[in-house]
Amino acid sequence: MADHFRPARSRLVTACAAGLGVFIFSLAFTVLVSTPARADTDPPPTLVPRVYLPAIHSSVTAALAITHTIYLPVLTHQLAPPQYLCSDSSTATWGAMRPLQSYISGAAGSPDLNMNVRGWYAIDEFLGFVRYPYPPDEPPDTFHPLYLSNVAGSNVSSFVSTYQVNDWDWLGCNCGVPRSPSPYAVTMLGLHTTPGQPLHIASRDLPVDPAGFTAMVLYADAGQLALKYTAEDRVDTGYLVHLVNLCVDPNLVALYQRLDAEGRHWLPAVFFGSVVGTAQDSEVGVIVRDCGSFLDPRSRQDWWQDQPEPASWRR
Repeated sequence: MADHFRPARSRLVTACAAGLGVFIFSLAFTVLVSTPARADTDPPPTLVPRVYLPAIHSSVTAALAITHTIYLPVLTHQLAPPQYLCSDSSTATWGAMRPLQSYISGAAGSPDLNMNVRGWYAIDEFLGFVRYPYPPDEPPDTFHPLYLSNVAGSNVSSFVSTYQVNDWDWLGCNCGVPRSPSPYAVTMLGLHTTPGQPLHIASRDLPVDPAGFTAMVLYADAGQLALKYTAEDRVDTGYLVHLVNLCVDPNLVALYQRLDAEGRHWLPAVFFGSVVGTAQDSEVGVIVRDCGSFLDPRSRQDWWQDQPEPASWRR
């Protein structure tokens, strides 16, 4: 059965409220009687509503007065190191040469020239010089060797990462596919750089034309460069070096794009020691090819003959 009686505290509050009401009524009546009559022209008084807040018990007030200290962890934010931004202007000037043969078209979409089209993937291989057993009738080039050390002023201590460049399925999917580790476990080498560091071409003491150019540019965009060390506009003859992940000199890119659009009757060419760009990150990727084949850039007897032989060989 429901309880219809109010609790004692409720009855006390009701009684107090009743008494307070009688007192307020009496006070209001006294004020009303003692107030002189107003003229009919006087505006009625403006009544300002009041808000009565409920009384708070002293124990509640004391509880609210208690100070609570909350300790929050100190959060620190470290800014990422600023990424080096490639310059969109240059004061460099570049020459051009006429290729002996011109067989290339659609270079920007070619997996033989644009390494972003072909692609590559990181692998975990030995970061040091390697040696390959060459047939006696095919010794390394000791007359006019190619030196990769000139690209970034590098030596074996600059080897920081290894990659495989994708093979290309020309007859099937016409797409990049993983490359067999045989005969070369590595076909792209990452060389340590400092962002903004000047980068040079790989050097060779055999000019590609009478003007004395060391290499001809077969492909260039803002982030990569393909340098041919013979005078043919094709990939299946002579040495071809790809540099990726760098800021290519914008004037060199502009000249290449113009000559490519004009039919490649002329192509940009660079001299020994030319600074072709700057490092964009902590490494630049180097790919070396001979007659189209992708070779191991770590091979000391091929590309690092100007460097001391290691005390022992890994291979």
